Amino acid sequence: MKHAMMLISCIVLIVYAAIAWGFARQVNPVGSIHVNNGNEADFVGTVPISLESAVKTALLSTPGKAFKVELESVNGYLVYRIGIVRDNHQIDAVEVDAGNRRVLNIVAE
Repeated sequence: MKHAMMLISCIVLIVYAAIAWGFARQVNPVGSIHVNNGNEADFVGTVPISLESAVKTALLSTPGKAFKVELESVNGYLVYRIGIVRDNHQIDAVEVDAGNRRVLNIVAE
């Protein structure tokens, strides 16, 4: 009886973990500065995080050399998207929140 209950508990735990993983994969990262459709250039003066600070943050999360930086709206939030070339020549795009320097997403390109 104990073994059956333990087995059922493990199965339930695995199912919950799989569901949570599925939801985590679907949720888009949320930034701190919400923007409507508009020109990102209008927000340059109002962004509390400097371009240099965003690049430093991106390089801490993904070591390499930054070759491209853009301030843009991603999923309705203002982010810096930094292109980084890693030592193995892989290119990653690191999205850094323009309001709090949090790394929102890293995508291999």
